Amino acid sequence: MDHSLEILPEATTRQVREWFVTYRKDTYPRFGEGSLPCYSYREFKAKALERVRLNHELAELYGRHPQLSQAPAEDRAKMVHLEVQSSQLEHELCMS
Repeated sequence: MDHSLEILPEATTRQVREWFVTYRKDTYPRFGEGSLPCYSYREFKAKALERVRLNHELAELYGRHPQLSQAPAEDRAKMVHLEVQSSQLEHELCMS
């Protein structure tokens, strides 16, 4: 678990557009072409906003449990699940 998680700011429409342009012109052709589906703007936006939501949920859990070893097992399991989902989205969007 990454306890030094960088908290992402709320995503603005402009930011999502910038991420999408970078995705289509740079990162997807270099890292995803041939191995990952190329998303439309609508699909990309939904996944990018989900990534931000997961990041905020994860940051909130980390904030509640500064000492991970003392966090309840269900919260630790949820943290791992959220990290896996977030990592998967980053991979799909060529952001990692």
